[in-house]
Amino acid sequence: MAQEDNHGQWDISSTEPYQRDSFLQFLGSQHVFIEPSRPDSPYTSAYECLNCPDNQRTYNDGYHIMHHLNSRWHWSELPQRFISQLQQHDDNDALVFHSLGFFDVGLAVFTGHLAYLAKHIVP
Repeated sequence: MAQEDNHGQWDISSTEPYQRDSFLQFLGSQHVFIEPSRPDSPYTSAYECLNCPDNQRTYNDGYHIMHHLNSRWHWSELPQRFISQLQQHDDNDALVFHSLGFFDVGLAVFTGHLAYLAKHIVP
């Protein structure tokens, strides 16, 4: 939240992480890999980020395919529901990264570091 400094001016440094992350999400990093032949499938229009510290700070936002399957599932249920859906993820060619968050994936895509991303794909 922005705070007033001693001179009545607003200090936006406290909101910078929120602004940065919102901007990057606006760029579409959560949906940067869409399979053109199946754009409406949750499995091919989003991806999962596992074993990522961001999940602990963002209420398991990394389980983004799971969110698209059912946005009413409580965030605390997403890891277990993901495990129960492993076969469906495999059958539908879902993209899953380990040890990367959406910011990391988006930055790697927009800077052309696709080989770096490939090292983090869960086979």
